[in-house]
Amino acid sequence: MNSDSETQISLEVFHRHFLVTHLKGKADCLLDELERRAHQSGEPFGSLLAALVRSCYEQPEYQDDNWYGKEVPLDRCYFAHPDFRCRPVPKGNRFVDFMHDKRQEIESGCFPCYSEILAPWSGQMREPLVVERERGTEKYYVLDGQLRVIRHWYHNFPNVKVFIYRGRLTV
Repeated sequence: MNSDSETQISLEVFHRHFLVTHLKGKADCLLDELERRAHQSGEPFGSLLAALVRSCYEQPEYQDDNWYGKEVPLDRCYFAHPDFRCRPVPKGNRFVDFMHDKRQEIESGCFPCYSEILAPWSGQMREPLVVERERGTEKYYVLDGQLRVIRHWYHNFPNVKVFIYRGRLTV
């Protein structure tokens, strides 16, 4: 995936990603149970998965199939929220501008989630969820996955693979 192309992802793939990301180690058992129920009932797995996401997360954009995979430059990632793990961050500003002098705080253990940030890079990280509030600006506001973006910064990865919402709902 290069930074110029976007690939639409199915709602089922998005839902699976969303649940695995949010439920962490508990997702496997839940997904196995949904697959068992789908097999027994004949109901499509994707429908059961969508119903579960809808019941746990009320935001309608999580039921919209306008999610795309894309690789974006790290320096185009912006804070969509005013805090990171209860630490104030500059909402609407770039991650790289805020983080540029935070390396010592991370390495001394004074920054939130420092151990996860310091952890060695292994394999592909799950995609953060972003939105480009004004299409064409290439300003990608991180809705979910701030820690993953900060880890990209700390480990000097210039690009971030993301899931970007391209629907009409306000995120």
